[in-house]
Amino acid sequence: MFKMKEGIAKVLIPFAVLIIVAINSNVTEYLTGKDYPAPLMLVFYGVFSLVLNCIAGLFTRQAIFPKQWKFQIVRLVNNGISMLLIFISFKYLSAGSVSLIQRTDIPFVIMLSFFLGEKKSNLQFWLSLWSILTVVFMIVDARLINEESGGFGYAFAGVIMISAGYIIIRKSVAVETVYSLSNVNSIGMILVGTITMFVQHYSWYIDPGHLWIFCLGGLMLFAIYVVAIPLYVWYQPERARFPYILGALGTAIIEMIMERKMYPVSQIALILLISGMIMTISLNANAPEFSYSVLKKIKKRVRKRSVIKISQRA
Repeated sequence: MFKMKEGIAKVLIPFAVLIIVAINSNVTEYLTGKDYPAPLMLVFYGVFSLVLNCIAGLFTRQAIFPKQWKFQIVRLVNNGISMLLIFISFKYLSAGSVSLIQRTDIPFVIMLSFFLGEKKSNLQFWLSLWSILTVVFMIVDARLINEESGGFGYAFAGVIMISAGYIIIRKSVAVETVYSLSNVNSIGMILVGTITMFVQHYSWYIDPGHLWIFCLGGLMLFAIYVVAIPLYVWYQPERARFPYILGALGTAIIEMIMERKMYPVSQIALILLISGMIMTISLNANAPEFSYSVLKKIKKRVRKRSVIKISQRA
């Protein structure tokens, strides 16, 4: 990436992420509507993004593959499966709904961080919990907003897996380059997508007239990782995701304009409600008050049992 003053970058990059997210979601929905299978899009996006990453990495003389593969192997498989689940959800849900569900990665990151012992504010914790419960309600009774529960299930499962991936990214940004981290995601998509294509016996055919749209989807995937990763260097994970929330709203607006349709009032209300809660979580990332570490609790119990056994033997 070209160097720029950090102050300017902190303004331009979030705006770019907003636009990229909105375009990417609507492109994927369009291709899904043309009956292209999710794993085919996964493979093509991944290959195109991988090529662009390698070119950009070599041009800027940065590493294009990770130095430490220990956590990246886990992330490779995790991201590949999670992206497949999210791509499948486009078959059942509107682009706006999928993009909104994807933004619940922020509450999940909060909850995961909390149970791993990081301090979070009361506001963050409870809003995260209520956001997740609201989405669960949408899954249970998707008819309220004229959507299919199965689609929410796929998207929700994908988001849970992606949230775990963000914890790994945060630990990797100090030692890995943007391009190497992005390539791990691309390779995971290619691997999982290819296996699924062969297992399900899907056709690899792409209409030549749609080829440029596939390329656009791959370009957006490349851009969203390369452009957005600096946000994880500057901010906490939940704060880094703020532009994505605006991108979800942008996705819904673009979808309504392009398809000349209006969401039901109930769906608009839920989008605004969940977006508002997640925005509040994201913008209040620096108010640590309390924590609960599952790992610490387990260690204490193990030590306590060890002490009891030793005393009994004595």
